[in-house]
Amino acid sequence: ATPLSKSAQIRRISLHAERESIAIVDASAFTAPRTRQALDLLESWGPPAPPLPTLVVLADRDSSAALSFRNLARVTVLTAEDVGVTDLLGAASLVVSEPALEALTARAGGATAEAKP
Repeated sequence: ATPLSKSAQIRRISLHAERESIAIVDASAFTAPRTRQALDLLESWGPPAPPLPTLVVLADRDSSAALSFRNLARVTVLTAEDVGVTDLLGAASLVVSEPALEALTARAGGATAEAKP
């Protein structure tokens, strides 16, 4: 993935917000890997379901959520540290956990996000 420049990341996430193609997911709700739970979450986004392809951005500690989304067609799962500009450009919709959004924001600002317990 191409490293994120501050301005490119901010523009891309802002565009998703304007298009209403971004959703914040509570990754802690995934207590075990469940693909059906991930699919239900995407389908509940509202009519219509989010456009594909969908990029799911999670924190390292969100492993159950990552395992839940990874088998869905046209869904890519990455950690916040691995997201690049190309990933954001190629996504028609974006699902991100709160910790991952904080990490992306910190990274765009040139800071390193601290892991929370």
